[in-house]
Amino acid sequence: MQELQRENKNSEMLFSELIEKWKVFHFLKLELATCQTYERRLPMLDYLNDFKVEDISVTTIDDLVQHWVSKCVKSVRRYTFRKELDLLHTILTHYRR
Repeated sequence: MQELQRENKNSEMLFSELIEKWKVFHFLKLELATCQTYERRLPMLDYLNDFKVEDISVTTIDDLVQHWVSKCVKSVRRYTFRKELDLLHTILTHYRR
């Protein structure tokens, strides 16, 4: 019964809530410099904040990348958003556990 309640609660969780829970758990194990790096990258994921985590799909991620390409300021040296996608992967992997 408790497992079912946890699943229902998780199915309603917004991405912004997941980030806060992930930070509380994950940042305890990291060096300060790594936490600061993650904090600088997290605003790039704000696009997803109002999505239910369960509703995030490949299409949603494609839309996110398109948003980055069209709206975000890109430096001359910026070729990919790989590090932001890696961070997203880390957060979503934490959710699955």
